Amino acid sequence: MEQRIKSATALPTGSGAAPFLLAAACALLLAASAAAQDNLSFGGRVETDLYVDESSSPDALLDGDEGTHFAQHRLLDSDWRVWLRAPARLVRVNVVQGWSDWDQVTRMRLETADGSAAEFDVVPGTRDEQSFDLDFADPTAFVDVRILAVDDHGDDNDWGGFAEMRFDGTAVEGTDTAAPAISNVRVERTSDTAATIRWTTDEPATSQVRFSTESTVVATTVPDLTLVTEHAVTVAGDAPLRGFLELRSADGAGHRGEARDAAFATIDTAFEWGVGGWSFQLGGRWRPAPEVFAEDGVSAMGFVQAWIGGDGWTTWFDAEDVRTMVDAGYTPDVIHYFFGDPTLEQVEAEREAFLADIRTLAQLLADSGVGDRTMVTLEPEFNQDGIPSWDGWNDLTIEAMRILRETAGTKVGLLAGDWDIDHLLPVCMGRAAAYSDFVAFQEMRASTRDTSEEAYDVVDRAIRFSHYLARTFLRPVRWGYVMVSDYGGWLEVQRRVVAELCERAGELQANAVTAISWMSYMDNEAGGGYFGEAESHKGLRFAWGTAKPAFFLWRECVNNGPTWLETDEWPAGGGPVEDGCGCRATGTDRGAGSGLVLLALSAAMVWVRRKR
Repeated sequence: MEQRIKSATALPTGSGAAPFLLAAACALLLAASAAAQDNLSFGGRVETDLYVDESSSPDALLDGDEGTHFAQHRLLDSDWRVWLRAPARLVRVNVVQGWSDWDQVTRMRLETADGSAAEFDVVPGTRDEQSFDLDFADPTAFVDVRILAVDDHGDDNDWGGFAEMRFDGTAVEGTDTAAPAISNVRVERTSDTAATIRWTTDEPATSQVRFSTESTVVATTVPDLTLVTEHAVTVAGDAPLRGFLELRSADGAGHRGEARDAAFATIDTAFEWGVGGWSFQLGGRWRPAPEVFAEDGVSAMGFVQAWIGGDGWTTWFDAEDVRTMVDAGYTPDVIHYFFGDPTLEQVEAEREAFLADIRTLAQLLADSGVGDRTMVTLEPEFNQDGIPSWDGWNDLTIEAMRILRETAGTKVGLLAGDWDIDHLLPVCMGRAAAYSDFVAFQEMRASTRDTSEEAYDVVDRAIRFSHYLARTFLRPVRWGYVMVSDYGGWLEVQRRVVAELCERAGELQANAVTAISWMSYMDNEAGGGYFGEAESHKGLRFAWGTAKPAFFLWRECVNNGPTWLETDEWPAGGGPVEDGCGCRATGTDRGAGSGLVLLALSAAMVWVRRKR
């Protein structure tokens, strides 16, 4: 994206300029004082899950400089939250459109803490400030902005955004700075499609619920603005209720409390760790994964993944193996990877072959007798070549999920591929997500394609993307797999990512992540794919069985959590790799997690399109 710099007007210089400069300075001070009294955006901040060009960041929306912009790729449906410098009663919003050769906003929606909303038509093609009066009855600490319609510039670059957004109003004085605490949630289901949701707040507050059905991604009840401590909201849809409920209560000062409830989730939402690897060739023979896990002392994993799809998988994956895995105490998690990196034409041409492969899998799981205790994650890699904007992807994946459910009773979800920079997922998988039991994502890095800084960004990206997925689809989220290859001297990079992953697992769980899997328990010398040679080195253990430093952290994390934060000592074997680490530092500080947070934040706005 072209970076533009607003030209500055030069002030007069020399002795005669002093009175002018003094007068100008006084005028600026007076203007700043008035703005501080009325402009509630002054001193505020902007939050978004979207990845944006770091030269056009969200901060530019509130900086008072029309030469800087908050730009997004694909403006339509983009959303963000503006936190005001203080809760306030708002009277006006003022906006300045972005560059005229970008997509331009034509309609936007604003929503306050109590759920009150207003929509406005915005004039495209002008850089003049546009003002809209607001009639919100109650104070609010933030405003959610969503773009409902845009004027497509037609040059296929899809960039758009605002130069400025200012909220005017009167700040609310008072000592209440805490959001209502939600407790005692009760769900009274009156039918498959309706329920009454009750909860309690520790102070009088409003009532609103976001919910989902099997055919509708998200619906929101009309906010009840009555301030009460005992809340009751009825939700109803035209299809069975599914997924999470999101309860909202805003107090009289404009602070909102939120709580997520899994009343209609169709899978167990208790968090668990998992790993990829059905069996391993050690000592000249193939050994089942549960046997190896027990020998290695990895005692608390909940699921094991097998990768299948296309030709050949039925020669090594059978119903008996699935039943054996369940008998050993693990949930079989089947990653069905069929298309690779397809074009739209390839998907349409191979549609029937894909569904035939799904039918074979469904019958195998039914024959195992434990199909209802298995998970299937559909991972068709649909992040390129027009597929993300193809609504037909919903129909294909819904049909696959229907076959698996009806034949084997399997829980099934859809993996979204790489980061959704275009935020097109509601288009290509919105209806499918509503039908699914869960949604999933993946993150992978290797020295053959990425820098170590990009590898250190993995967990931070995952936290943001999981927040987006949970908020957008109200479904349990599974981190389908994470992989950082140690190839190219990246043993320390891999180790530090595992450390941060464990230390920040709570943040992921707060974003509805119910499962995290490391892609490969052990290296596979025959591995290949997008990352080339690095694909053979993505395990936690070498192909011959020796553990890597990351393994010792992984095992400790799975079994006991990040105990090193309390003991200030790494688990034996899991300390920093001093030589040949291939990273910027040798990890001599124990606080790798905190260092990684800084690294991740510094790189968080860097986006590199990559395919699996």
